[in-house]
Amino acid sequence: MKKLCLIFILFTIQNLSFSQEQRKVDSLVSLLSTAKSDTNKAKLLYRLSIIYNIKNLDTAMGYARQSLALSGTNRI
Repeated sequence: MKKLCLIFILFTIQNLSFSQEQRKVDSLVSLLSTAKSDTNKAKLLYRLSIIYNIKNLDTAMGYARQSLALSGTNRI
């Protein structure tokens, strides 16, 4: 019974953590769509790449490349 409770608690914590990460991603994507300067866009893209680095490496690389392209263009 104790093992079952422990598994339930761990599963719940994992779901809460994922939920918080998803909110953070949604927030950054929303800010990205309204960002006016390339500097802010590059920083937001970089932060998204850091978050996705653990979850989805392909997505992380895409965000990192976009950030790098903006940084190189504007010498940020």
